[in-house]
Amino acid sequence: MNTENKECPVCGEILPPSQFKYNRDCCEVCYAALTAEAKANSYKEVFSKTCTCCGRKRLDKFFNKSSKHIDGLLPHCKDCSAEKKARLLSQSGFVFVGREELI
Repeated sequence: MNTENKECPVCGEILPPSQFKYNRDCCEVCYAALTAEAKANSYKEVFSKTCTCCGRKRLDKFFNKSSKHIDGLLPHCKDCSAEKKARLLSQSGFVFVGREELI
């Protein structure tokens, strides 16, 4: 187990690893504050975010939901998720059969 102290990028404090639960980037105090802020803002307004794959800035409706991320959304947009899934399936030899062909 890593016993070196780690710096929290949000508050800037250098803390022991026990303050960084579940391999999160920020400390527990900052995570709780950010989560509370994200929940408070989740019903107020639509926001935009930048996709980590394609780099496009898009509205939040173009991102899939994720309870594991502070803002409640995956870091990559739905288009990039679909492309990645199609690429992985084609590499594994999966052949997509359209719905019309099944009927």
